[in-house]
Amino acid sequence: MTKNVYGLIDYSDLTEFVVSTSELETIASQYEKASEYLTDGIIAVVAKNDLVFGISRMWEALVENTGLQWEIVVLRAKEDAEAWI
Repeated sequence: MTKNVYGLIDYSDLTEFVVSTSELETIASQYEKASEYLTDGIIAVVAKNDLVFGISRMWEALVENTGLQWEIVVLRAKEDAEAWI
């Protein structure tokens, strides 16, 4: 199994984000399946916009409820995300 997989999702310049709850659940499920092959993953999400930040936090909560063993954090600044990774 792969160790120390990380990702940085940068929504810094995103001004509109349209996604349904069922789409968020689907995405969370896909991450859960990926974690079966890529263990010990960490993902930092950068979201400056309040709406994008809130939706990203909802996704984070959904992922946590799937039992995914990755660490996920949603932050406002890219520098903070890079430091966290």
